[in-house]
Amino acid sequence: MMGAYADDRVFSLELVSALPLPRTQFTSKLHSIVGKICQEILSRTRKEKDTGGAEQGDKSCLGLLLKAEGSGESAGVTPQEVLDEQENYTFTIIRIRSWALVELAQNSDIQKKLRDECLEVGPTPSYDDLMNKLPYLDAVVNEVLRLHAPVKEIP
Repeated sequence: MMGAYADDRVFSLELVSALPLPRTQFTSKLHSIVGKICQEILSRTRKEKDTGGAEQGDKSCLGLLLKAEGSGESAGVTPQEVLDEQENYTFTIIRIRSWALVELAQNSDIQKKLRDECLEVGPTPSYDDLMNKLPYLDAVVNEVLRLHAPVKEIP
């Protein structure tokens, strides 16, 4: 019985997303634009990888996905899966950044303390600086993720 209810909810969501409402049209256009941007980034990254411009030890999310895509194993990732993961990552970052800006706008004392910490490190922090010299930034990001999780728990 539970399965039928879940199928009905999925069908309802698909039906609502197909309605010509301003919000659904905006969302569709946004997904299209982000999809094109992600496709361009993927194309550029693949070219760099093919020409040897990318580092062999690339540990970025995109680098690891492209490595899995090119592994040729049966468990490899398809090009569409790489694109889908990149789009999901992009939308997750957009949501997190938006909530962080909302929270900082509502808490000027936290905003000032965070700005001061970032100014101490300088305009171009190294990886080591990002990992070790910005504890307040780390705390702010963790709190934003706690308050506004990009994906809610499924009951």
